[in-house]
Amino acid sequence: MQPLLDAIESMPADAEFLVWRYHGNSTNLRTQFGRIIEKAGLKPWPKLFQNLRSTRQTELMERHPMQAVCA
Repeated sequence: MQPLLDAIESMPADAEFLVWRYHGNSTNLRTQFGRIIEKAGLKPWPKLFQNLRSTRQTELMERHPMQAVCA
């Protein structure tokens, strides 16, 4: 978390995105994400982004009401 917070603090005031390299419709984020996972020595799992979102929803629902999480 701290590296992301440091990066946000060092962004130019007019910057729109923290990660700009993969912005746009011509970028396949799943492929790049799979490569990052493999470089970390792990095996990519099916439905990378859907499973991340689902896991985060479960975590949030442990602390907050379902209506707030789904909103």
